[in-house]
Amino acid sequence: MSISFFGFSFPRKFFLQTVLTVRTVLIIFLGLLLTIVWHKILYIPQPKFAMFLYESMLNFETYQILWCQNVLQPFESILWFFSVFTNMATVYSHVFPLLYLYSPEFYVRTLLTSIGSNMLMTLLKWILSEGRPYWYVFSMQNGPVLRQTDITCETSPGNPSGHVLFQAAFLYVVITELMTQLHKKHMLTKKSSNILGWIIYLCLINMVALSRMYFACHFFHQCLLGAILGHFIARYMIRNTTTMDTVYSYSKSQMLAIGIIVAIAAIGIFFGQKLFGRDPLWSIKIAFNRCENPLFLRPDSTPVSAIVRDLGLFAGVILSAPLKSRFENSSHWLIKFCLAVITIIAYHAAVSIMPHNRGVLIYYCYSFIIQLFSVFVLLNYDSVWQYVSRRCESKLKLN
Repeated sequence: MSISFFGFSFPRKFFLQTVLTVRTVLIIFLGLLLTIVWHKILYIPQPKFAMFLYESMLNFETYQILWCQNVLQPFESILWFFSVFTNMATVYSHVFPLLYLYSPEFYVRTLLTSIGSNMLMTLLKWILSEGRPYWYVFSMQNGPVLRQTDITCETSPGNPSGHVLFQAAFLYVVITELMTQLHKKHMLTKKSSNILGWIIYLCLINMVALSRMYFACHFFHQCLLGAILGHFIARYMIRNTTTMDTVYSYSKSQMLAIGIIVAIAAIGIFFGQKLFGRDPLWSIKIAFNRCENPLFLRPDSTPVSAIVRDLGLFAGVILSAPLKSRFENSSHWLIKFCLAVITIIAYHAAVSIMPHNRGVLIYYCYSFIIQLFSVFVLLNYDSVWQYVSRRCESKLKLN
């Protein structure tokens, strides 16, 4: 038995589960809005001792960053690599097409994990509304001078660290898969693969966190929160194989329902802050005031830009549903490799002509479309290739 809703047909069981999910989401966001009202919007005075501890922590972590900049300056090029090439946009454009070459199912699993972790990260940034180190030093009495670079001046709130959260989720999925394959091929024992995997994982996450602290992008506790959240999101996605198999079999209508819930959550928090008199884009204004060189500021680091990017990626997944049918890819690996390279080149070409000077709406729409097609092309090219091949064969037979 199905239920029709705005022209889409949903199974009754799925519809009831969605209603329960929406109710849960509404309860959670009601609690989050109350938290915002208490701590941020009404500016109710906090206990002096709690504020003293919080400011003491920030002061200590600021000098911790200063120590990193003084001691680790000879290794700046290495830290620059870990900060730039672990960026979400860089990994999406360079690494994800190559993951599809390895396995379409692994590509989708990693993509959904990354989208989920990024959406949670952006919403938490809005809710927690915490500053960045290069902002905070201006409020300190006789505070240190932190060195700024073109990497430092990001425009989103600081907590949690997006780079660390994303890499904690992404690397956990990738390294777990790598260690599993090494164990299956009897190259490592299960215990050895677990130990080696954890060593690699922790070393890489620490390097990402250290690079973000070195460039004064994040405090230590922001990196720590990002690492914990990213790890547990990826752990959930990997261990709940039954849930993932169910998602893979969802129809376009069912995936669209999930996308609508996510979009409503993001829009609700954005306008919820405006409703209570708080500017959701406050961090951009502070970044302009605190950054030494305004040319260092990037529009793709704003919270709205991150939401649009993730919704565009998820829209590509929605249009490719049911996902299970996309895993049966019979094309030769060389064809997949060529497609991955073409996708990377086309993505860079599209980004290079990004309309930065034609208004915010056009910029975000263009970004949304780029992300959508980057996923849609990879997941659907095999179906298009088979269709074109059948048409060519039929025409040759007629001739």
